[in-house]
Amino acid sequence: MPKIRKNVNPNDLSKLVGKFVSGQIPNLDELNRYFEDDYIEFMKTEKGLVIPGNTVKGAIRSRLELLMYDSCYNPLGIKRSKTISKRYIKIFHPPRDKDVENFDPESGQICPVCNLFGNAGLASRVNFSDLELKEGKIDYIPVRGLLYEVAKRGSIFTGDIIMHAPQPWEIGMLLYGAGYRKGGKWKTILLGRFKYERKEFGRVQFDIKIREATSNIRNSIIGKSHDDYLEAFLSKYKDKVRDVEEDWK
Repeated sequence: MPKIRKNVNPNDLSKLVGKFVSGQIPNLDELNRYFEDDYIEFMKTEKGLVIPGNTVKGAIRSRLELLMYDSCYNPLGIKRSKTISKRYIKIFHPPRDKDVENFDPESGQICPVCNLFGNAGLASRVNFSDLELKEGKIDYIPVRGLLYEVAKRGSIFTGDIIMHAPQPWEIGMLLYGAGYRKGGKWKTILLGRFKYERKEFGRVQFDIKIREATSNIRNSIIGKSHDDYLEAFLSKYKDKVRDVEEDWK
């Protein structure tokens, strides 16, 4: 249903309805004065457009679960679902023989992803704020007969990630899941609707800045570069991490 614009005079709106009842058809300009376009809204808060922090956290976690052989999550399980996107399978090649569960706190078995991101009975040690739109343009794109509000290519969203008592390799693991690779390269990550269906949708690149603004910070992580953290992660899990290219054409 179209939305009535704010500050529309109810008497004027009644007159417009009266025209319809009497068989008169208002022109498009007249309708636009009273109604907003009907569209699927981008996520919003009182601060404007946002990408929810849990969406970003889930995206990074899911990549680590797919790319680390020691993680405890197999997205396809033993039997492949018919609803899984073929492009998702082509990009990530999720292993069929991977252990479904590698999380048993009682025996001390906790996968590295769960240890940072949390699991049932285990608190997360990393928190993501919503990413707020700071710069960019909004557009409205028709898809399958519906109009979607979107942030155009080049838009910038900013937010915070807080890690609690991280090891250097855990910082490197988070950077890897967010697409960081050696030499300052950030890979394209797929995020949001239609990311596996339409190539003009769902491309993002993160750019995480590391601030040492916490109390009781570990001496072993002070002053290190992104590459140092990444190397700590890749060295700890040598031959247990793979990579994929998400920026499909």
